Amino acid sequence: THIDFQNSLEKYNIDKPKQKFLEDLKSLSELYDYNYPNEITIDDECFRDPLHFSHDVAIRIREELIEGKPFVAIHSVSAITP
Repeated sequence: THIDFQNSLEKYNIDKPKQKFLEDLKSLSELYDYNYPNEITIDDECFRDPLHFSHDVAIRIREELIEGKPFVAIHSVSAITP
């Protein structure tokens, strides 16, 4: 999400439940987290609206997830991996 939306999580005290959610996800599987301040989330041109990134960003994310090309994700590996 865009950085302005991310900042609203703190403003409305939702950041702690978000952290718990991320920890829960990490306990199940690998996690690629793009939702932090980075070159994409601070650039308005990368978003159609605060929640939906552009087609170009989608292509870059796909390249990272499928082809292993590093982009901006924070990659966490689960303690329980098959």
